[in-house]
Amino acid sequence: MPALIREHPALAQQLYGSQEATVPKSDSDDPAPTASKTVSEETQSLEPWTPAERLTAFYNKYDPTKIPSIPTILTKYSGKEDALFTALTVKYGDEPLDPYLKVKYGIVEEDDEEVVSEGVSGLKLAQGLATKKVFAGKARGASVKSVEKTCTRIVISKSKLQKKKWQTIVIGLETSTTIKLKEASQAFRKRFAGSSSVKDVAGRKEVIIQGDHVEECGRFIVEKFKVKKEEVWIDEDGEFVNVC
Repeated sequence: MPALIREHPALAQQLYGSQEATVPKSDSDDPAPTASKTVSEETQSLEPWTPAERLTAFYNKYDPTKIPSIPTILTKYSGKEDALFTALTVKYGDEPLDPYLKVKYGIVEEDDEEVVSEGVSGLKLAQGLATKKVFAGKARGASVKSVEKTCTRIVISKSKLQKKKWQTIVIGLETSTTIKLKEASQAFRKRFAGSSSVKDVAGRKEVIIQGDHVEECGRFIVEKFKVKKEEVWIDEDGEFVNVC
């Protein structure tokens, strides 16, 4: 919580109350240490980010305007935080790396990119390592060995173009082992009688469909490609709901 308190004290006070939401003392207020901390001692002084800290760090990186909405978002997704962060990483990109993981496991940003390229999401890196459920133990400098691959996570949203026109954006189709992007794009083109194309945006693949077909596109993906409903998310102005 210290990072949340330091960067957003008002939000920390709202989430945790005034007793905990106090700005920690600066290093200059503490007596000079007699010896540097070992990795073990430093790890013991850290804790994995709370959901509030994770979400704050995430929106700090991608969309700071949503930070005031964090308490409402966490309330809505209480007990479903994993689903929230998975949908967010599919839409925006990988999570910022928790300092706890850097100290305890020797993970650095380069390791994060390597693991993600092997098919493991930023969510599983940040959350799985902290809970020791996704990755095998890792010595500093050793390569990370994943024991679980990314589940299918597809996010559908829309954006407004000029002259009151819309386009539907589908992200995460490549996380399904049964979907080929070009074939999917052709199927969308035929189903919605309009243009559909695969584009590389910020290092990820997106399928862009002409028109507003968000809900119908979600149902089509479930029916056509046999994807589970709980694996397809619709982005409704930053709130993620499963296909009906």
